[in-house]
Amino acid sequence: MPEDGIEQLRSHDAILLGAVDWPERVPDEVSLHGLLLPIRKAFDLYANIRPHRVLAGVERPIRAQGFDLLCIRENTEGEYCGAGGRVHRGTPHETAVETAIFTRRGVERILRFGFKQARRRSRRLASVSKINAQRHSMVFRDEVMAEVALDYPDVEARRYPVDAVAARMVMAPQTLDVIVASNLFGDILTGLGAAIQGGWASPPRPTSTPIAACPRCSSRSTARPPTSPARARPI
Repeated sequence: MPEDGIEQLRSHDAILLGAVDWPERVPDEVSLHGLLLPIRKAFDLYANIRPHRVLAGVERPIRAQGFDLLCIRENTEGEYCGAGGRVHRGTPHETAVETAIFTRRGVERILRFGFKQARRRSRRLASVSKINAQRHSMVFRDEVMAEVALDYPDVEARRYPVDAVAARMVMAPQTLDVIVASNLFGDILTGLGAAIQGGWASPPRPTSTPIAACPRCSSRSTARPPTSPARARPI
């Protein structure tokens, strides 16, 4: 992205971002930290919204029929915030540190966004965490979820470990509706959602912020650009 790339985008109402992942030519960390993350953070595009539903004419690898999921992934902090570093490179004691950052503001607003979406749908929400392994960030997130849920008594809210939700998405996706997850967990679950739907490129990936002055962004439609028409499978 050019140095003034963010300013070029700022005057627009929406951003349509095509496929950019192509590890053979552009390393993943370049396309992510040099393009996607700067856009998300500059415009505070905190809600990554991915629907997963049965599409006519698309073959699916699972037998479940009639599922309609809405996966909401926090998009600006958590495990992908970029905090960390590497020291002593090239030595036997080289060390890498990757720090996940969860703020009350960030956790609460993505949960409230999810609850509002649940109210518009079936009034069911699944909040994803992993408190048995991450005793600080995920316990904190579950505590905030319990507080926020009090403001939405008409929504049935349940907390699930991420592995339990992954299994349920494969074995009984029709029992889920709105799923709210952290950046990393949401990234993985939406990839799984695309697979059970019929393919990586099946669901759209809009990201949003409620701030009217900021553009919305619809992200990559495929994992990487097809190199020939024979490899593309439009619906």
